[in-house]
Amino acid sequence: MIARTMPTYHTLGSSKNGQRGGALLVMLVILVIGITTAFVTSLSSAAISNQRNLSTAEALAQAKEALIGRALNDDNLPGSLPCPDTDNNGSAELLSGNACPSYIGRLPWRTLRLPDLRDGSGERLWYALSPNFRDDDSVRPLNSDTLGMLSLDDPSGNSIASNIIAVILAPGATLGGQVRGNANANTVTNYLEGDNANGDPTYITGLVTDTFNDHLITISGGDLWPSVEKVVGKRFRELPLLNTYYTAWGAFPFAAPFVDPSLPFTDASKPFIGAANTDSGLLPMGAVWTGVPGYVLAGGSAVVACTLNPGYNGLADALAYCDIGGITGTPTISISGTLKGLRLWRLHDLSDVNQVRVGVSGVDFSASAVAGMNATISPVLNVDGSVALTFTGTLVPGVERISLRDVVVDPSVDPVDPAYAWFTRNQWNRVMYYAISPGYAPGGGNACTPLPGTLSCLTVNGSGGGNDKRAVIIMTSGALASQAAHPTGNLTDYLELENVTPADFIYENKSRSGTFNDQVIIVAP
Repeated sequence: MIARTMPTYHTLGSSKNGQRGGALLVMLVILVIGITTAFVTSLSSAAISNQRNLSTAEALAQAKEALIGRALNDDNLPGSLPCPDTDNNGSAELLSGNACPSYIGRLPWRTLRLPDLRDGSGERLWYALSPNFRDDDSVRPLNSDTLGMLSLDDPSGNSIASNIIAVILAPGATLGGQVRGNANANTVTNYLEGDNANGDPTYITGLVTDTFNDHLITISGGDLWPSVEKVVGKRFRELPLLNTYYTAWGAFPFAAPFVDPSLPFTDASKPFIGAANTDSGLLPMGAVWTGVPGYVLAGGSAVVACTLNPGYNGLADALAYCDIGGITGTPTISISGTLKGLRLWRLHDLSDVNQVRVGVSGVDFSASAVAGMNATISPVLNVDGSVALTFTGTLVPGVERISLRDVVVDPSVDPVDPAYAWFTRNQWNRVMYYAISPGYAPGGGNACTPLPGTLSCLTVNGSGGGNDKRAVIIMTSGALASQAAHPTGNLTDYLELENVTPADFIYENKSRSGTFNDQVIIVAP
């Protein structure tokens, strides 16, 4: 047998090389672990940041939606918003006189019936309001021509947007110099930075830096008014002024010619006075006498002088009146005249004490005197849309003046009926266009046919449309970039596309864009 010997290894040098290789391997493992840890940490940090930003964006969007919903549901002042919360209890502050105590503060989440919204850093939201949108009657008129007073810039002062109604802000994490907590919860500079904290109407937005980390969202006129106008249009339709008028008179009233809707009622153009054979234009909200009312006496005598009121000034006045004196016996007086452009608010009705008021010596004007005269009113609608009106009553001792007021003929003055007050006080009539089919106007025969024809129905293209419409109103919205600021006397500054050519009886209801913002509300059918 051959004996085998084990090989001889020289281990000294090999041991050194092995140690070096092991060290390199360990270093490589450490490096990989470090890189992996840094990468994972970076991913985790980015994920956390993204989650915080997402939470902030969701809170801001929820707050914006709630504020717009609040504006929609204000029956008296559609479009108005609550005051900011200045004591961090979640409730909007009460007005101080006619103003908000502050126009920047916390979002009033309790008032808006929201949960206690927080941004991604756990902070409550802040809220800035344009003063002319506060929920107080002193801001009237408030309608879609009302522009927000706030604006938005970038950090360099370049303008980003104007006509901003409200700004909702998420303060983010504490930055250097800011001190938060209950003692400082209402100090804006401890939460917001730069122009967002200085109380002026300009706000800023930009990338997060070491000195700025506010996130914000705005409510502009374009955000608010489309929804508010839709509600206003439907409320107007459902009052229902036009359909009630049709039920009573058997026709829709002629429109008033389109003129600058801001012209005073005393202007020679008399805005809002319906005119014969006018199928589209402004709402016919006013009325004027076509001449001095006449009178007839029977069964006695009196000295009577009827006149038009040259100093008519609205609610507290009368369009025409008859002065009475020297009554002998118990004469019956009939006062007759013709009203042009019959207003929508009420039909002639003695139950309306503002229709006819009687001046009685020692009592001033008395509603009870009207009943004491056993008075009646007889109105007749003429084919030109005017109304022949006769007031008949027995003159009783003490009667000195009979005032024929026709309720409220100046649409800038409050109507007597509170159901309409929100509409006229905010001058929504100035941002509405009205159109009827000639077949459903006075003398039209109560029938219309699809286009073409002289008694054509209205055609509405788009949502809820058709070629059988009798009457529509159009919410004109604010001026677009291509239009002159309202008010103007140019129809093209109010309506767009098909709606600006009403003579063809075709109207258009489509999605809003940079070149179209009309909303057609169908009155009938």
